[in-house]
Amino acid sequence: MILAVCKGNEDETLAIFSCLLEDTSFGDYFERERNFEALHDDTRKLELVLQEQDEELFAHLQSIELQLGSVTPAWMLTCFFLHVTPEEAIGVLDQVLKSGKHARLLLVDFAAQHLQFLRAELLECTDIEQAFAILKSQREPRSPVHHS
Repeated sequence: MILAVCKGNEDETLAIFSCLLEDTSFGDYFERERNFEALHDDTRKLELVLQEQDEELFAHLQSIELQLGSVTPAWMLTCFFLHVTPEEAIGVLDQVLKSGKHARLLLVDFAAQHLQFLRAELLECTDIEQAFAILKSQREPRSPVHHS
């Protein structure tokens, strides 16, 4: 939407988007001088949340040697734009911008919901390649992302 308002000017779009993100904790993900520490921290938080909320899924992913850190950072960095429908991704971004300093917690929550949405498919996976295909695919409408 910002790109449309800026009439296709990608530089202006990025500048406006960056300003919007300054007021959220989401911007912490892009701090290269800290080696993306916030992103890695939130991936670890997601693993703990999954282990606590769904031991069966967590154990299954461990058994096929899937490390969430190899997939979920892309979800968080893109606010799920590549993994849910465009309409749902806009809803996620809207929630992130509204959440301010709680944006990172919100993204961990969305990631946990997304894993639950994919749960049945993931539990059927017999190897890491199948799991990667599921985790990296764009989903049809009906993702877990809830809008308020």
